[in-house]
Amino acid sequence: MFATLGTPAEHQRKTYEFTPIGHIQEKENMDAQKLRPMKRSTNEEDEDISFDGTNFKKSRVIDDTMTSQRLFNDTSFDDTLPEQTINAMTSIKKNLVPELLGSDTREKADLASNPLKEQQNALQKLNMENYSLRVKCNSLLKFLNNVTDDGQLRKSLEILDELQEWKTKHHELLERFKDLQVRFDGLEQKDTENAKVAEPVDHSYCDSMRKELEAALADTNQQILTLTETIKNLEAKLKATSKDYEAREEQYKMNIDVLKSEINQLNSSFISKQEALAQAEEKVNRLRNQLQEFDHNSGSLLELEKKIDEKNQGIRNLESKLQELNHQRQNLERQLQTSDGVVNSLKNEYEKYKNDTENKLNSYQKSASADENKLREKMEILEKDNSKLSKMKDSLEQNNREFDVKLKKAEKQIQTLERERERILSEQQDAIHDLRLEHQKRVQSLHKEVSNLREMNSKLEGDNQSYKKRFEQLVKPSPHRKSTEDELIRKNREIGTLKATLRDLEDKIKYVEHELESVHSKYRREKALLEAKLAQADREKPLESNLLEKEISILKLELNSIQDTKEREIALWENKYESLKQTYENMLKQDRNNDFNNILEQRREELKSLMRRYNDLTTENLSLTKELNKQKSHKESYKEDLKKVQSRLDFITKEFVKIKEANPDGKELDGVNSKWTEKYQSMKTKMLNELKSLQDENLELERKFLNLQKQQQQPIGSTPMFQHVNDSNLQDKLDYYRLKYHEEVRRNNDFKVINEYLNRVLKASSHHVKLDIIKLENEVSPLNSSVTYLNDQPYEYENPYYTKGGRSLKFKTVALMVLSCVRMHQAALKRRWDQQRTHYLQRKITFGEDRITW
Repeated sequence: MFATLGTPAEHQRKTYEFTPIGHIQEKENMDAQKLRPMKRSTNEEDEDISFDGTNFKKSRVIDDTMTSQRLFNDTSFDDTLPEQTINAMTSIKKNLVPELLGSDTREKADLASNPLKEQQNALQKLNMENYSLRVKCNSLLKFLNNVTDDGQLRKSLEILDELQEWKTKHHELLERFKDLQVRFDGLEQKDTENAKVAEPVDHSYCDSMRKELEAALADTNQQILTLTETIKNLEAKLKATSKDYEAREEQYKMNIDVLKSEINQLNSSFISKQEALAQAEEKVNRLRNQLQEFDHNSGSLLELEKKIDEKNQGIRNLESKLQELNHQRQNLERQLQTSDGVVNSLKNEYEKYKNDTENKLNSYQKSASADENKLREKMEILEKDNSKLSKMKDSLEQNNREFDVKLKKAEKQIQTLERERERILSEQQDAIHDLRLEHQKRVQSLHKEVSNLREMNSKLEGDNQSYKKRFEQLVKPSPHRKSTEDELIRKNREIGTLKATLRDLEDKIKYVEHELESVHSKYRREKALLEAKLAQADREKPLESNLLEKEISILKLELNSIQDTKEREIALWENKYESLKQTYENMLKQDRNNDFNNILEQRREELKSLMRRYNDLTTENLSLTKELNKQKSHKESYKEDLKKVQSRLDFITKEFVKIKEANPDGKELDGVNSKWTEKYQSMKTKMLNELKSLQDENLELERKFLNLQKQQQQPIGSTPMFQHVNDSNLQDKLDYYRLKYHEEVRRNNDFKVINEYLNRVLKASSHHVKLDIIKLENEVSPLNSSVTYLNDQPYEYENPYYTKGGRSLKFKTVALMVLSCVRMHQAALKRRWDQQRTHYLQRKITFGEDRITW
């Protein structure tokens, strides 16, 4: 990771890295670079390598990136090497305090820019893309080399173009579908947000109708796709049937040719039989003449009659055979006529079928194009209507949201008024309850005081009566009159005080009653005020509720009207959709007929047969690939065959030399050829020796270069030379595998030529065998068998084979043989050079793999 930024000293700049911000104390991924050997200086890289005073160019360092796993294990393909794995590779640190202290600075340094690393990543990506493009180019080259130029390439290119068009169409449809999904997700998100803000509006009917319309649209698209697929299948089947009809026509032509050849053979045999019959008639006439002579010469008549009967019987047999042959000829002529009629009828049927299928295909294509145009127009109309509906939906949702906000505001006002009313009522009830409790307490206390005062008054009245009685008794004369008067005065005083206290208590009672009345009046006034407020609130509440109810009813009416218009529009669109669907179904019903179904069934059966044939061909292809792999595995046997061919070539050249020596006219040519061959051999030996010396010198230079690298112990991974070495090694690998590929292609072509030659030889041999069999049958037949005489063979004919001088060879044959020998020699030399080149590259690559240190 990065450390703190600073300006380094001159002796420390090798451990620093320059960035657009400044110098960094530690290079990124320094531990991974320390694992590799030290890199060379730039001056040494620019200079040539010198050994013993002589300068040599730097050789390419081999780096195997194809067979080895270096392509995927190389650190250049990683973004960064993890620091933990590098520390684990080097050593386990015991003291982790500096890392813990420097973690904050490292995290801050991570945020700095690293353009060198970005360039390295970009180069790595470009290298990987280059490698993938090379692999694609090689695969395309293999494909183009395997494809024969008999029209298949053009057809395959047309198919590829058509596939590309369909891919573009599919890509466009996917983009449209993604856009629709994004729009739908946005609408759903808006709906969810609106649902979070306000109560959800019931759009289930609209959603169901939209889903039904989408399903119907998907069904129509699916039907269009099925129709296009059926049209393509029909076109493919039509092509296959046309090919089958062409093959049948060729087969019928071959059969006609065979029948014509048989008829010609029968005619020739008939002519030969007629000639034999004429000869037999001549023999009969001759025998009759001889019989007449024998009659004159008095020969044995009975024997002659027997011979005549035998000859007559032979003549009858020959006539019967002749009649049979005539019948056979007539039957063959009839068969030929019937076959011609069948061929003509098949041709007519094929032409009719071809015309019908072309007309149907044209009609289907027209109908499909018209349906596609109609569906596109309908789709556009539906999309426009959908956009209108979505806009209306958005406006309605906006109105609903506004109305919901108003309703919520009104409900909040009503709730606040209800709360205030409840609060006022609760306060009034609490105050009334408190006043009632206080009043009850005061009334109870006053009642207690009144009861006490009454008790005291009753006591005082009782005391007064007792005092009166006593006073009456005391009024009577007695000795204790003064004392009683004093007591009476004292008691009167007490009575006065008690009356004063009683008056005070009555005043207090009046005052308390007055206060109670004032409290009652206050309570009544407050109660009247509260009742008036409550009545006013009750009077205002229905007005507000009526206003809110009116607004709600207006909003409901608007919503119902919008829903009604929406439902009417949806019903109209449903009717339009149903009418379009009905017209489309009627069109499909008109297009579908029994002939088309029968043709489809026939094509399905043909497709099944073609699939079976395709499976057979795939199995055959697998078997052929297995055989090809087996043939590849037998390289040594082919090398031995090549050696045999070379020995055979040497033998042929020796024979050719002997023949040329036997021919005195070609001595000068032999001398010229010998000179050129000597020059060629000398040049060849020189080139081979020079090639070998260069290879040895290259290997020696690479060894010396490795020794220098080990001595200097400098890193190579970040130098441009290492990139050059990688490129050179990759080029060597490419050359090696290119040679291998061309060798295998050449071998496959040779096998194809051999196979074609053997097939032609087999066909020609079978044809010759058939002709020989026919010839033998004609010769063995009793009509053609004639008595051979010794004098019939012309022994005086001179066979050129037994002549003394022998048959002289033509110049053309000798020249072709020499040309073939030269070509074989050149092919053998090229093969040897290719083998040497592959062997050299293989050694070089293996040597480079052994040299590389991970």
